[in-house]
Amino acid sequence: MTVQSQSTLEAAYGGPSSPFTLAWAEAPGPLGRIIADRGINLAEAIHDPSTGWPAPPLARDRARWDGFDRPARDSILDDADRLLATPWPHPSLSDFARYWRDGNRTAYESVCSDLRARTATFALAAAWTLDERFIDAVGDGVAHLCEMTTWCWAAHEGFASERGEVVADPAHPYIDLGAGEVVAELAWIDFILGEELDGRLPGLRTRIRHEAVTRIFTPFMDSDEWHWMTDVHNWNPWICSNILTAALLLLDDPDERALVVERIVAVLDRFLDALPSDGGIDEGYHYWWEGVARALEALELLDSASSGALDLTSYPPLVEAIRFPWRMALSHDWTVNVADGPARIDPDDPFHLLHRWGTRIGDDDVTIFAASYRDPDRPSVSVTTQSLGRVLAGLADRAWDSTRPDAVVRRESVWLPDTEVAVLRPGGEEGLALAIKGGNNDESHNHNDIGSFILACDGVPYIIDIGKTTYTAETFGPHRYDIWAMQSSWHNVPEPHGIPQRAGAEFKASEMIVTQLKDGTEAVDLGLDQAYEVTGLKRWIRSAAVSAAADQIDIQEFASVTAEHGVQHRRDKTPLMTCHYILAGDVREESGSVVISGPVSGGRAVRLSWDAATVSARLEHERIDDPEVSAVWGSTVTRLTLRNTAHAFAKLDRLEVHATIEGTEPATTRSRSNEDLTSIGD
Repeated sequence: MTVQSQSTLEAAYGGPSSPFTLAWAEAPGPLGRIIADRGINLAEAIHDPSTGWPAPPLARDRARWDGFDRPARDSILDDADRLLATPWPHPSLSDFARYWRDGNRTAYESVCSDLRARTATFALAAAWTLDERFIDAVGDGVAHLCEMTTWCWAAHEGFASERGEVVADPAHPYIDLGAGEVVAELAWIDFILGEELDGRLPGLRTRIRHEAVTRIFTPFMDSDEWHWMTDVHNWNPWICSNILTAALLLLDDPDERALVVERIVAVLDRFLDALPSDGGIDEGYHYWWEGVARALEALELLDSASSGALDLTSYPPLVEAIRFPWRMALSHDWTVNVADGPARIDPDDPFHLLHRWGTRIGDDDVTIFAASYRDPDRPSVSVTTQSLGRVLAGLADRAWDSTRPDAVVRRESVWLPDTEVAVLRPGGEEGLALAIKGGNNDESHNHNDIGSFILACDGVPYIIDIGKTTYTAETFGPHRYDIWAMQSSWHNVPEPHGIPQRAGAEFKASEMIVTQLKDGTEAVDLGLDQAYEVTGLKRWIRSAAVSAAADQIDIQEFASVTAEHGVQHRRDKTPLMTCHYILAGDVREESGSVVISGPVSGGRAVRLSWDAATVSARLEHERIDDPEVSAVWGSTVTRLTLRNTAHAFAKLDRLEVHATIEGTEPATTRSRSNEDLTSIGD
């Protein structure tokens, strides 16, 4: 392999420096600063994994494999025996082409995922048993992967799209998330089963290295144009962690390994340097696992491979980001979901990773939260939902293996000022809680949802964010906002005169102020006038308060318009004050209120009420045909639209709604006078 780069921090190797690494050397991120401050030479600091850094054990280490989690072992061996009798999945060109034909992504990607999961299952079974049937099956899976025309998913194959074709060119491989997943899996298989593969299938490991060099290392080192090298969304750490795995495990020459690792560090540093100080992730909880968690995996590898020289545990934004999943969880089963994220927590996510990092930063809340998902009666890892690297890390984590969910998870109110997300829950998990966001409409995996909120009762969402729909060609194309779940009309936001929010960084919250009052009430005031393109709109303030007893939430809207616009608004009888609320579960309508059952049977009902004399209400029941949405919310969601039909003010309008737990007495509402409208950044 010939790589065309040079260390810019230590001139230890030959070859020209790339503009990317030169720019990184001049303005390094947290990893680069450690390397520079400590005078680290990566060729000397990064050593071969076989020399003892704590990686998963080789298959020949029988004592360790025999000591791994028994439920996981039994489950994986049962799956492997069953899979031996079934045909291999084969990614097809016709499924690949569907992305361009009818927009379908899942037909091809699901087959690719099945192929990787099946190969990983056989690899684990072979490591546990050294059974030749499983070793041969591993070889078959590796051969299938190596024979694929491309490892890139169709939705990401930019080179084919540029040519106007639906067939990938093996001579010009595209590095995407799918390519990274394949090369990392091959690297782990090569590592744990190297001796067994050499004995039974000699030459297979040479083929693995050839494909890794051709499809990954050479295009990675030869171009600075990969968009994920400079963008700071989840692709960056996801791909970096996988290429790093492959570089550490497949590149035998220390200088070549150091060159690739240095470039990975430079790319990953962009993501780490961009982490906000509050640790908030605008892509939300779901993508934390494919963003920050991927960065943590890369940092674990770097720390281990350098014997601690590249330890980034004390980096403050990273410490705060590690706390993000715990902070966003509403309960064991539900989380605050924004952007393309489901509201349900997946218990098969690699909580062992979060547990390790909670331990590293000394945060009991994080470790207790992670431990709450360790069920000793269930397998500690899942091959069907986790990559082989994550499974191996979970199996090798002895602390995770012995962890039990003994402690109660603490829930507290959270305010992330950089990301503009607040979770107000004075009662912890019990009672009513409100999660609300500001931000802008150019966030990663953006929905047009400035000012939207989630209202939960006992840790379960009742007024909801619909979340992620099944990805298609439309999802990340020019028609993204034709998808209903991306539109402000299907979020819990106002729409002045029925005018929806638009996408773009210029549409944003003008301010967001979170306070705790003397009586324990937690409140937020949010400026929304810059979220809309509405003629004459001067101010729009959404004000919400959660009572100290967590038994009532008051949400008030205040709008101020120019005198001319107010007259027009009054003459046309078009209500300025229009607000949408998306409700889960059964909804019963009464005069001036609705009673919401929520998505979980047996929960307490929540009543949402308003002044029926001045506010009109409309309920629409939306049938859900998207499987990812219906898996969370069931077959139907309900949209409540409220409009203030009173026209008493020419320049000022307002609307109030109050949420209470059914069967409780409403408290005194926290109400602001019209004169207070100018008190927030007039």
